[in-house]
Amino acid sequence: MSVEMKFDVTVASIITPDDPSAPDLTTLNGRIHDLLDEWLVGAIEALTALDMASAQRAWNCVVWHIEAHHSAEDELILCHYEDQDIEDYPEGGLPELFQAEHKRLRELMDQCKLELDRIEQAPPHKQRRCMVERLEVFMRVRRLLEHHGLREQTHLYPRLDAKLSREEREFIAEELEAASL
Repeated sequence: MSVEMKFDVTVASIITPDDPSAPDLTTLNGRIHDLLDEWLVGAIEALTALDMASAQRAWNCVVWHIEAHHSAEDELILCHYEDQDIEDYPEGGLPELFQAEHKRLRELMDQCKLELDRIEQAPPHKQRRCMVERLEVFMRVRRLLEHHGLREQTHLYPRLDAKLSREEREFIAEELEAASL
């Protein structure tokens, strides 16, 4: 299993239909989340194959990219989103929910790291059972990441695409891409 992880999206390839010179943040974020999910599945595949060295490397890569993406969102995205009136947020679209999901994902990823170590330290004849008993927390990360991405795609990024200038979207897209990939 290869943990070499690359992504071929560039800001220039993500444009809005009505303004070919402006990056579409919603599309970029969707593609970043698709890639994060692909990497997460790769880490889980290595884990279920009991290839612990690959699973550890892949997991570390997944965590690094998710944390970098969330840090960029916390610093670049949520501040623009929070400029709106509180009454204007849709149900399920409060900034605090995005921040809470980032925090919960960090907690679950930390738990997964501990579980990886436990599986690796289990006696060889018990390692598969140990993995099966701990697999659910990895799937929880995947489900929460998917839910979080859908919430962003529905509430956060479309509003920013509509609200921000072309220059602001271009700057944010470049920064988000650089941080996340």
